[in-house]
Amino acid sequence: MAQVETDDSIRDIATVSEWKETVVHGIAFYLLVPRGLKESAQQLAGAAAVPVSGIYEYTFVNGLCQVR
Repeated sequence: MAQVETDDSIRDIATVSEWKETVVHGIAFYLLVPRGLKESAQQLAGAAAVPVSGIYEYTFVNGLCQVR
């Protein structure tokens, strides 16, 4: 399962609550965040004890989405 966040949503305090509601025990949970916000997402997830299987950063280059 994956959750895609934006610049605005990653800064919204309600986002972490949504992550907690989305996580299902036994199912991998991934976050996709705008490039440059991976560390912030890691800190938020860690502070809220949200088990994240991986955090990936995305950006758009020439109209194409690149995920790293």
